[in-house]
Amino acid sequence: MENQDPLNPTDSSEYAQQLATFSGVEQAVLTNDLLTALMVQMNTTGMAQLADWAEKDARAAAPAYFDEARSHWRQIRQ
Repeated sequence: MENQDPLNPTDSSEYAQQLATFSGVEQAVLTNDLLTALMVQMNTTGMAQLADWAEKDARAAAPAYFDEARSHWRQIRQ
């Protein structure tokens, strides 16, 4: 923010704009810090190694079947 001259005060709308700009920069810095911390945590927990699991098939025993006509899974009611 600019220093204000007591004999020539800043216009209130200009002052509000400066506050909004300052708040936006502060938010961006905080977001960058949080993203950096998240990246470090993901690297240390081995998330990069889990990327190999992408687009793999999984099988599970479940009371359901795939309806090819509608291209989605349907639950078998018992």
